Amino acid sequence: MTHYGDILELPVAEFDAYFRSDNLLDYLHERIRHLELGLAQAEDLRNTLKSLRGEHNDLKGHYHERETLLRLIKAIIDDEGGLTEGIGVTAFAYTLNHFLKGGEEVDIVLAGADVVVMAECKDYAPENLHKITKKMVADFSDKARRLHKERFPEKTLRLALFSKHGVEEKLKPVLERHGIYCSS
Repeated sequence: MTHYGDILELPVAEFDAYFRSDNLLDYLHERIRHLELGLAQAEDLRNTLKSLRGEHNDLKGHYHERETLLRLIKAIIDDEGGLTEGIGVTAFAYTLNHFLKGGEEVDIVLAGADVVVMAECKDYAPENLHKITKKMVADFSDKARRLHKERFPEKTLRLALFSKHGVEEKLKPVLERHGIYCSS
């Protein structure tokens, strides 16, 4: 007969002393008693945890936006060209979380003398990349182009999607069709 001590690779004497300790059992019983919740309390706890998870994800998103903005500014300083080509080190301004009149948001607006870069940032876990959809891409393109027409009509518009873990392969042609640079 297999003894639980064998499974845990503990000598029988130590196993018995550990798991038969009245103090330990009392402690565990007390902990369980404190964890008993009524349905209303469990629902409150679930809602609180859901709210905290949402706030945590919001903070991660805000951090990702700032990290992306800093990478863009570094690209300007290092004169890397590409997305930031034509934006001078001393002649740019940025806005994080720019809201349009309808309440829609563009995560990053980085404007130089002749160029404006508008970026959408996504910090989805790899298993959630399917949440970056064709509709999301089309909506971003639409709101960015409206903002460009309203505020920056004289500047060349460049669009970008920064996704921490990339995008699904099937989305890449959609990004190209909308003229959106994609980076992870």
